[in-house]
Amino acid sequence: MLTKDEQNNFKTYLLLRKEKIEKEIEVSILEYDSQDDLGKAVDDAIMQQHKVELKDIAKALSRIENNTYGICERCKEDIHVMRLELKPTTPHCISCREIIEEEG
Repeated sequence: MLTKDEQNNFKTYLLLRKEKIEKEIEVSILEYDSQDDLGKAVDDAIMQQHKVELKDIAKALSRIENNTYGICERCKEDIHVMRLELKPTTPHCISCREIIEEEG
């Protein structure tokens, strides 16, 4: 189980990451019209990735608010803090993630 300090640290990180992504999206939108087709295609792909990450961040922040952050949504066991450090938005422990990928 994560301590309150650990949860607060992850919350701070997630909020900063969210802010950074939103700024990057804003800059991309402003520069979009001046790009060639390849630049626009790359920008579109990056924008899609950003949108997915923003959704994942929102879900992780919601889990923090609901005191379920760091608990696997599938097996309800604690997610190891090292996994959260590598992927702070993950809703699953490594074991369940592997199972989900195999089922996929």
